[in-house]
Amino acid sequence: MPITHIFFDLHGTLVHTARLAPCFAESIGHMMAGNYGGQPQDWAKAYRHIQADWTSYFADLHLGGDEGLANLREGLYRTTRALFRLMHVKEPSQPQLMELAIQLAENAPSHCKDVFYEDVQACLQALHAEPYQLGICSYALAQQARSLLMRADLMTYFTGPIIGPDIAERFEKSTQFYEAAVRLAGTSSQHCLAVDDSLSDLSSAHQVGMMTAHLDRPGMHPSANADVYKADLILGDNLHSLINAMHSHAL
Repeated sequence: MPITHIFFDLHGTLVHTARLAPCFAESIGHMMAGNYGGQPQDWAKAYRHIQADWTSYFADLHLGGDEGLANLREGLYRTTRALFRLMHVKEPSQPQLMELAIQLAENAPSHCKDVFYEDVQACLQALHAEPYQLGICSYALAQQARSLLMRADLMTYFTGPIIGPDIAERFEKSTQFYEAAVRLAGTSSQHCLAVDDSLSDLSSAHQVGMMTAHLDRPGMHPSANADVYKADLILGDNLHSLINAMHSHAL
């Protein structure tokens, strides 16, 4: 059946995570200094310290299953609270801190422009012109994904759903996650293609009936995990081959 919808992963597929991390910290610095005083560079330094120890804040939180979204929010609450402690600034109330944690996660990327891989814009532009409906399936909150796309002037190419844990109501990219994407797209899974650098995530997409395309970005998920699942389309390490691969498969 013809493909009408293409869902892209964000981090590691469209967004270069090594570029995003320092930009994110700088953005957090400016946002926190504007609201709570102090110097942006000091807040940014504190956030970089948290980034370096990020997994410890989530160590006891299970991000899979039905409780994954709630635990994601708890982890963001912890990292935001740590900012105040590192800066020796009195923290807001628990509800205010929780709200701030989500605001930071959603809005900090609006300052990050040059964090996308160089092959992204040309690929999205060509696919949009075909025309395919492009969407996002990401571990990032939906508004965070939108903030990144808008800052890079890429949002215009995305006419399909932007799906994050807050929309799918779960963190992990399980079959339920992709079923939510298909449902919100108003189509059937046979008309959808998932593009991702994670073979385990693509396996979930495959299980709901979507076609899959694996992008093997350098330094991301190692190819040694190829025994997890073999995607329908193998793209190598860049997106230039996606359109040719789709044409050769009459998609």
